[in-house]
Amino acid sequence: MKTFVSILLLLPVSLLTSPGVPTERIHRLLDGSHVQGRARLSPTEVRLQTPFGDRVIPRGDYVGPQQVRLEDLKTWYRDATGAIADRDLAGHRRIAEECRALGYMTGLRRELNVILKTDTDDRWARALLDRLAKDYRVHRLEGASKGKELRRYIDFLFEDLARRDNVGAVFAGSKVRGLAKDLVYRPAMKALKHSKPRVRWLGAHVLRGYSGKPNRVQELFRRSLQDGVWAVRRECVRSLKATGGASLVKLYEKQLTNPKQMLQVRSAQALGELGFEAAARPLVKVLADTWRPNRVHIVNTRQVAYVKDYDVEVAQTAFIADPVVDVLQEGTVLEVALISVSIVRRVYRDALVRVTGVDFGVDPKKWRAHLDAK
Repeated sequence: MKTFVSILLLLPVSLLTSPGVPTERIHRLLDGSHVQGRARLSPTEVRLQTPFGDRVIPRGDYVGPQQVRLEDLKTWYRDATGAIADRDLAGHRRIAEECRALGYMTGLRRELNVILKTDTDDRWARALLDRLAKDYRVHRLEGASKGKELRRYIDFLFEDLARRDNVGAVFAGSKVRGLAKDLVYRPAMKALKHSKPRVRWLGAHVLRGYSGKPNRVQELFRRSLQDGVWAVRRECVRSLKATGGASLVKLYEKQLTNPKQMLQVRSAQALGELGFEAAARPLVKVLADTWRPNRVHIVNTRQVAYVKDYDVEVAQTAFIADPVVDVLQEGTVLEVALISVSIVRRVYRDALVRVTGVDFGVDPKKWRAHLDAK
């Protein structure tokens, strides 16, 4: 018995693993690329289960597992990310490229999430994810043609994949393209009210391709002003712009005079994102109004009531003295004006720069002169 145990301990771990149990390794493909994941082999194909989904390749394109310890990759990744700042996008892109070259897909996904969290419009990350979305399957029903199965797949994209992280939201946006619009519209509208900002972003992103839907316009316009996340508001404006024209300027121009300053600022941001020239003069007008700040008064007074006279009324059998009461006020009245509006001015100026393509700072006279000269 002792001899059998000794022999068993000398055997490699790989030989003790059951043949049908998948193991996670770095796999080498015929084109020279490497992929981290669990491999399931069949006579005709190899299915690699990765952090991005399943990748199915022909058996002839699969070379085999590479002898690389994942712990070594994790140590390298921790050291590499610890040496760069959180908002250093160039550094994160470099590490993402190295992770991709090494086949460390877990690190690649983390880096892409960091990049998209900092800048949802990062072209490099979005382009890479679009390419990856073509190679990786995220659900077993992907490619289904039956109505019921297709609906289940669409629900998975919006309710599960998109809510995981920013990469999942971009992946879902890529997967939705080409699907039946009549099945996608309702989930996209529902996504605009989701608690997760990335799901709301996906809903607005998907609704770009729809026109002739009044409810869509109303909801996107409302969300573009009331959502607390700028990336979601911006995507709503872009969705409206994709199927709308300069008439959208009128909708946001009305909100520039809204009593709530938050809506004024967000309307200016939306006009800058639209980029229509018709928005220039309304923006100059509200910029000029910031130099005439609204004034309010603070009153601190004390009131004293006193009888200043009597009105005598004559009845049939008596005289009645009706007192005349007046109120005396004394105290202090302070006039207050809001002077610190530098942030608001900067928002209006940034919007004007995007609309006109020139920069005259926060001086409304220079902006007016430029517009009058055109």
